[in-house]
Order: sequence, then C-alpha cells, then structure tokens
Amino acid sequence: MPPLDALAARAVHLARCFERAVNDPGPWAIATFSDPVQAEQVLSPAGVTFRARFPAVCRRFEGQVLAELSCRGEPVAYRYIEVPDEQDYEVAWGLDADAVALA
Repeated sequence: MPPLDALAARAVHLARCFERAVNDPGPWAIATFSDPVQAEQVLSPAGVTFRARFPAVCRRFEGQVLAELSCRGEPVAYRYIEVPDEQDYEVAWGLDADAVALA
C-alpha cells in the first residue's frame, strides 16, 4: 500500500483536476503523438468528458499510448489510452464525480 502522504496527494490532485474540468471553459486539448487537438468539454450530472477527434496523420502506433489532457497549454493530467485500429479516431477522457469523491 502506498504511503499515506502519497494517497493524500493523489486524492488532492484528482479533486483539483475535477474542479478545473468543471469550472474552466478552456480551451482544452488532448495530445497523443502530435500537437494537441482541441477537445470539446461536455458537462453532465455524472462528471465531465473531453472529446477530441484525431486525424489519420496523428496515428503512429496501435495499442496503449500516453495521452495528455491540457487546459490553455498547461498539462493537467496524463493517462494511457487505447488507440483503435481505424484511421481516424476519437479520444473521450472522462472525469467521474463519484470516482473523485471516493479518492
């Protein structure tokens, strides 16, 4: 089990990301292998989802890749995503209110 201070830092980070995702209109972007692609911010009662559509030229690898969520050019979060087999692809990055509350 991670040390208590690491768990606290993770919980605070998730809460700050969620608060910013809800209240900051952006612009938001998601980047995988290329320059950031503008992301649509979709608010719902369950949380926030960012959607970005990547053209074929942004696709270099299949499988898991590291993606970056940014707001006004400032990195906010990173996660691994699965790049599908299609030429063009969409990334949907969700921040769930329940998951943040449990962190």
